[in-house]
Amino acid sequence: MTLIACQTPSAGWVNLAHVRQLKYKRDRQGNLILAVVWSNGDKQVFTRDNAATIIQAWRQAIRT
Repeated sequence: MTLIACQTPSAGWVNLAHVRQLKYKRDRQGNLILAVVWSNGDKQVFTRDNAATIIQAWRQAIRT
């Protein structure tokens, strides 16, 4: 089992090894919105600092 742990500012820990798909965009006010599809098909939305933290951790994980 693979673990790519990411601690978000207010949404707890997430394991990026279970991510199937990430999509992100900014809303009209410029806030970051991240939609995650997990490996089991569940979907979860993260916003602002939580979204930015996950995206940064994902980019770092795929570089290694």
